[in-house]
Amino acid sequence: MTNQVPPQLNQFAEVARRYCEWAESEARDAIDLLMARRLLAELQLAATSLPEVGSGDHQKIHKPPPELKQKVLDRVSAVPFRRYWAMFNPLKENEEPVCGDLADDLADIWLDLWEGLYLFDHGHMLESNFHWRVLYDSHWGQHVLEAERAIYAFLTK
Repeated sequence: MTNQVPPQLNQFAEVARRYCEWAESEARDAIDLLMARRLLAELQLAATSLPEVGSGDHQKIHKPPPELKQKVLDRVSAVPFRRYWAMFNPLKENEEPVCGDLADDLADIWLDLWEGLYLFDHGHMLESNFHWRVLYDSHWGQHVLEAERAIYAFLTK
């Protein structure tokens, strides 16, 4: 990437920031699953538009403060349900279902996005893009899909 930030990266950062702000906000009663559903869909769409890049420097990854991580864990634990059943690999025949945890999904998504935002906000554009893209395909993308499906099932029951 050149010095100019691709518009897709700026767009993704904006959606990631809104998700993180939502996850870090003060818990009221139950978590707003309609907003979660909307943000997860936006993340899904924006992630598929991130530019292809070579590699990034994982030495620049920064972890959130423990107090912030705990605040997010407390917030996402306010979901009206936690456990759901899913197929880890829907292409594998005769695979046994696995038990998922919606709060864990929402927290893991937040963590991967937060780390990328830290890189983005500190001017490490290549690294933020690489971080978000690689972890979308290897980690948080799966959490998005499973969370979206579980929320959909809950809201349409």
